[in-house]
Amino acid sequence: AKDLDIFGHASLFQYTNRTVSEPGADILANWLLHPADTDQIFKRQEASKELSSKPLWMQWLRAYGNEHPIRNNTIHDFENWLQQPTLFLQFRHWQWIRYVLPLIAISITSLAIFSYLPLSALYTTLLIMGVVAFQVNKVLAPVHNQVSRMVDEMETFSASIAHVEKEHFGTALLQQLQQAFTRANNETT
Repeated sequence: AKDLDIFGHASLFQYTNRTVSEPGADILANWLLHPADTDQIFKRQEASKELSSKPLWMQWLRAYGNEHPIRNNTIHDFENWLQQPTLFLQFRHWQWIRYVLPLIAISITSLAIFSYLPLSALYTTLLIMGVVAFQVNKVLAPVHNQVSRMVDEMETFSASIAHVEKEHFGTALLQQLQQAFTRANNETT
């Protein structure tokens, strides 16, 4: 691979890689490192020829991938997140606090609006609610950020797969790849 400049600056990989995800780039690199048999090469050439006749379809697929590029460790991150303990369910008091605090805030605000309580009581309540919200946010923000990153990549997965499922392909290799998505989708529903 080094002698033929397959990888590195101004390499074959650099000039042919049009993938928008780390797993896609890894597959292309593996294809360049491990030659396929003649039959597989012809199937890939036939599939490439068909895809080259669908430039708009290919641009949409790349656009989905460019929006939130998929990393190699996305699935690993998702599995780790599923294994983490549920922070709020472990905190028993959260079950009633999440209902009581808004009720208190609404009640105090209503009483202050209708002059049953002085405005200082409203301000004090809002200050206490702000402190509680800040404490909850310290726990919630890291979890939210982690999930948000995964959601973006999962939406890219979903949009890309839906785009592939809707298209009509004529070559055997593309039909086989499309059926893998369709079959997996049918098994989960």
